[in-house]
Amino acid sequence: MADDSGGYHQFWRHYVHEHAHAGTRALHYAGTIIGLFGVTLAILTLTPGPAFTGIVIAYLLAWSGHFFIEKNRPCAFTHPLWSFASNMRMLHCWLTGEIDPELKSSGVPTE
Repeated sequence: MADDSGGYHQFWRHYVHEHAHAGTRALHYAGTIIGLFGVTLAILTLTPGPAFTGIVIAYLLAWSGHFFIEKNRPCAFTHPLWSFASNMRMLHCWLTGEIDPELKSSGVPTE
């Protein structure tokens, strides 16, 4: 996704395609939940360790999906803010049962 001329909507469609496999999405969901838990724990305890650990685990899980399942390069390397927003959107879609319609509308076959 070298061109930003399509804006966020086009990036979202690209992001969904880069997360076509359910296993990759599952690793992202688990990582995001662990990362959010770590950040929350860090805030509650006023110690940075849990946030650091949670975020590192989150990225390791997410990137392992890209390297070993999708065999592609994480979008976070080129578009970190849109990737973070899209990851949170993808998690929301999964939690609300809207992920399959999002996949279909982006042209990604659902399993």
